[in-house]
Amino acid sequence: MKKLLVAFGALVALLVLAVLVGPMLVPSDIVRSRITDIVRAATGRDLRITGPVRLRLLPAPGVTAEAITFANAPWASVPEMVKVKSFSLDLGLVALLAGRIDVTRLVLSSPEINLEIGKDRRANWQFDRPAPVAAASNGAAKSAASRPAVSLNDVRIEAGRITYRDLGAGTTETVDHIAVFLAFPGLDQAIAINGALTWNGEPVKIVFSAAKPAALLAGDESAVDLKLTAAPIAMGFTGSVLGLPPRLTTGTIDIASPSLRRLAAWLGRPLAIPGDAIGPLAIKGRLSAKAGQISFEDAAIALDSIAANGSLTLTTDGPRPALAGTLSTGPIDLNPYLPEAQPKAAAAKSATPKPVPAGDEGWSDAKLDFAALHAVDARFTIRAEQILWRKLRFDKTGLTLQLAGGKLVADLQQLTLYEGLGKARLALDAASPTPGLAVSLTLTGTRIGALLDAAIGMDRLAGTGSLDLSLIAQGASQRALIASLNGEGGIRLADGQITGVNLLDIARAALPGGAAKPGGGTAFGSLTGTFRIQSGILRNEDLQLTSNLVPTTGAGSIDLPSRSIDYRVVPQLGGAVKIPIRISGPWSHISTLPDGADSVRAIVNQPGTLLRGLLPRP
Repeated sequence: MKKLLVAFGALVALLVLAVLVGPMLVPSDIVRSRITDIVRAATGRDLRITGPVRLRLLPAPGVTAEAITFANAPWASVPEMVKVKSFSLDLGLVALLAGRIDVTRLVLSSPEINLEIGKDRRANWQFDRPAPVAAASNGAAKSAASRPAVSLNDVRIEAGRITYRDLGAGTTETVDHIAVFLAFPGLDQAIAINGALTWNGEPVKIVFSAAKPAALLAGDESAVDLKLTAAPIAMGFTGSVLGLPPRLTTGTIDIASPSLRRLAAWLGRPLAIPGDAIGPLAIKGRLSAKAGQISFEDAAIALDSIAANGSLTLTTDGPRPALAGTLSTGPIDLNPYLPEAQPKAAAAKSATPKPVPAGDEGWSDAKLDFAALHAVDARFTIRAEQILWRKLRFDKTGLTLQLAGGKLVADLQQLTLYEGLGKARLALDAASPTPGLAVSLTLTGTRIGALLDAAIGMDRLAGTGSLDLSLIAQGASQRALIASLNGEGGIRLADGQITGVNLLDIARAALPGGAAKPGGGTAFGSLTGTFRIQSGILRNEDLQLTSNLVPTTGAGSIDLPSRSIDYRVVPQLGGAVKIPIRISGPWSHISTLPDGADSVRAIVNQPGTLLRGLLPRP
């Protein structure tokens, strides 16, 4: 018995000695050569290990290697596809003895990975493998079913960098400071990845899990969960993915950005829209994504102060990103997204500004910026509680909008404008060298005075009625558009007033010794007329104003480019006497005076009738 115990003790000592000393007896050159042979056979490229290689059995079987490089494709711009400072691998001894590969720890230190797309669209990760060799006597070629199970319990990447180059497009993208922790117990179990990296100067954190990694590798479906956090964006997704790379992704998504403008710049697509708009963005809904297309259903979308619900589809495989969808919104204020009406700097730099009447700000000579219309194509149906554009306010609006290649067409099929109903169409061609604009509008029951004040700054007319107009213009600035304006229209008002013009008082002032009182106005029962616009000059020849005191006709012009008026109205006093009155001057300083000899002639020829018309009625 004693001899048996001595023999057993000696055997244990020999085994311990073999475990401790055995790896030292295997030359590192043999290990290095074996690894490089395997990699070359699999990829057709060279793997070099110029640093030390160490094998160990305690406390766990493993290997470490330093200064590792993997050759790039012959056509690539840099010689190495992968460079690794050091590699360390630990295996579970019990699992290894049972025929399983249990990676208890794997660390890649400072890996640098260069991914490239050639001018012929080849990728450097597509390997030109050598022709298959006949199976060796050691049985290296095994079926997938006979390969040992693999589990990765602690895989880490420390201080990594990935560089992506598109040699055809001449672009380079770099992701650095990569730190990744991966837990992968097996193909039939969930995989979890926690990572951090820096891209375009912003730290990014990523948390990802997949329930069935084996299904993904086989091109099938697996439930996934993804969270991405960076200063410009926070995104969460829960759903499923079909295959790797994903052929179809479906699920719920939640995206929030403190500034869409900052996010777009970070993504390399800066928005050419002036001002401080395009700020906070939030999107929630059901996501469906496939190659070249992303769709949102049951979406809740908020941008700045605009909130909308509906569906949205983004197509990315065309010449420009294309948006399509149906949205219902609350109030939409478009003014933050429009060019400034009169940028001070631009006005100061204008070489030969057109004289502007005192007190009148005039039209801007600054070039209008339509760059936003070229950034994206769109096809939308929008129902809005209210839309604000400059000073115009559209209530309860149904809008169909189409934008393609810088050409915008907006159809307002349901339009509530200053308490009236109507429809309108706006077409803006920003694709031509000189932008063109076409507008048509039909309104009924509208407060026309409020509309004219908001549209062109004219606040001298009040009344409710109908308006028809059709306009076209071309120009690169506000002033150029107004100066090229052509079109026609008609107006019909009821129960209104011409502010600042008291026709009866002006007629009284035509009497010897009479004087007009400043201010006031002229109330009317109805006002009708048609007009034509040519090169920004509006002309009217058939104005008819009904009034108990001064029924009036009129004709003249409004010079929109210079914001002035030259108009002749003819009030009829006492039912017979006509006293012409000239209304002229800039909109902010309109003067109203009797029209010279015609007024005197009316007084001299019919004094009795004139006096009856001016005296109060019993």
